[in-house]
Amino acid sequence: MKSIIVLSLMLFAASFSYADDYARYFECADKNDVQGMIDSLLSRGTRQYNLKEIRKRNADSDHIIDYIYLGANADFPDSVKLFVEVNFFMKDANPDMNITGTPVYKINSIVGEYLDVLPIYQIVSPETTAESAVRYGANTDVPDSPYKVRYSIRKSSAGWRFRRF
Repeated sequence: MKSIIVLSLMLFAASFSYADDYARYFECADKNDVQGMIDSLLSRGTRQYNLKEIRKRNADSDHIIDYIYLGANADFPDSVKLFVEVNFFMKDANPDMNITGTPVYKINSIVGEYLDVLPIYQIVSPETTAESAVRYGANTDVPDSPYKVRYSIRKSSAGWRFRRF
């Protein structure tokens, strides 16, 4: 009986760590680490991007920060744009109990050229090929997560969108 309880606890802990494995790519706790996190993701793509602008906006009680990058194609420097939407919130905050919580910066979406966005999606779905996703896009759910986490890549009017929701 004791071994069943221990095994159950280990499986439960493993489900948290599986979801947390992806979180390290898309979440950080320090504002100064956000750009490094984004740069690390963008380094998986086909071109070099440079940060052009950071815009802050508010939506409800969450803070949304847009990072706008410029890249180049062979003929036109700074002609390719890439947008990263980062959500800032205080995890476990409870103002009624005077609990401030801990800061979390989480990437909500990345919009850009297909071959730059696809490698980011392949972090969570390594079996996805360029040929399989380009036609209809793709979705991946994090298995055995204590909360529902889904990643997707889809074509939109602004370009290809990697999204975490």
